[in-house]
Parts: sequence; C-alpha cells; structure tokens
Amino acid sequence: MSKELKHLEENLLIRRNVIDDYPVRIEYSVTSYGLGLEEIAKPLENWGKKHKKKISEK
Repeated sequence: MSKELKHLEENLLIRRNVIDDYPVRIEYSVTSYGLGLEEIAKPLENWGKKHKKKISEK
C-alpha cells in the first residue's frame, strides 16, 4: 500500500502530512488537483452501478 500512496503523492493527487505525536501519525488528503479526477470517476461509478444491476438480473 505504501508504494501506491507514494505513487499518488508523486503525481500530486494526494498530500502526505506527518503529525509529530506519539506515536507519529501519517495522514493523507486529496489535493485540489486530485479532486479534478471526480469528472472522470463519477461517470465510471455510475456505469459500475448499472453494470452491477445488469449482471445481478441474470
């Protein structure tokens, strides 16, 4: 999983925040650039829901 998170961070889709606490915590958040993927992800989500319904009717 850390490899995927690092890849998303390198591509400016998420931001990594180290919280200096005990124990040290790492939090990730979506960047404004990453939020731009919603334009692509939403239609895919809608298609996925329709597809799931279609195959469950078999």
